Amino acid sequence: MIREPAALDLRPFSPAADFPAVVDLISEVNAHDGMDWFPTVVTLALDWAPSPSFDPARDVTVVEVDGRLVAAGVVNWRERSGKIIHNLEIWVRPEARRNWLGSRVLAWLEARARASVDEGGGGQRDLAHFLGGGADEANDASVAFATSSGYAPVRYGFEMRRPLDLPIPEAALPERLEIRPVREDHHGRSGLPTSRRSSTTGSRASAKRPTISASSATPTAIPRCGWWRGMATKSPAAS
Repeated sequence: MIREPAALDLRPFSPAADFPAVVDLISEVNAHDGMDWFPTVVTLALDWAPSPSFDPARDVTVVEVDGRLVAAGVVNWRERSGKIIHNLEIWVRPEARRNWLGSRVLAWLEARARASVDEGGGGQRDLAHFLGGGADEANDASVAFATSSGYAPVRYGFEMRRPLDLPIPEAALPERLEIRPVREDHHGRSGLPTSRRSSTTGSRASAKRPTISASSATPTAIPRCGWWRGMATKSPAAS
């Protein structure tokens, strides 16, 4: 039985020891929630490699009960369209939910994002800063958690899937569009992520969900919703 959240301590993630336990946590949570991301120790270590915008030893927190991780959270940032997006991700085991543990992890992540800005390592201070994250729109619990925590939808995206045993028909592109290989120098200009996983947060403009129908013979559209919340930061002159 999980103890009261107030009695549970959040501790820093240890890159040297915690990758296997975090992989187990993420895999159980994603299987329960119907998400199809199941990292291995190798792939998660690559995703969480240190970078100028992410330090796993400082930007990840975990909650451990009787030697088993029951929750974890991670925050990283990147500049996008003239603003800084602090992307938050949280995992809580099913048996540990609905007791404010997720809210404690979220509060830690939000505080860590603000601290990184104050320390000078959380992105350019004179830009607008936003806290955000992604959620599967079909996951009612995630949507309710984001809404109750003060976050609002900012845009919608879709993950497209289709069976590989069917032929892929040729389709003409709309006028003035072309498909070209992505070069490394495109990343900074287009905002493309440098790793496999990317933030689904976006700008303030609201987005209407497009209508997409699907059948067994066509790709399946899985809606992903981005959420945002403004973040107050200290001005450079005040620091």
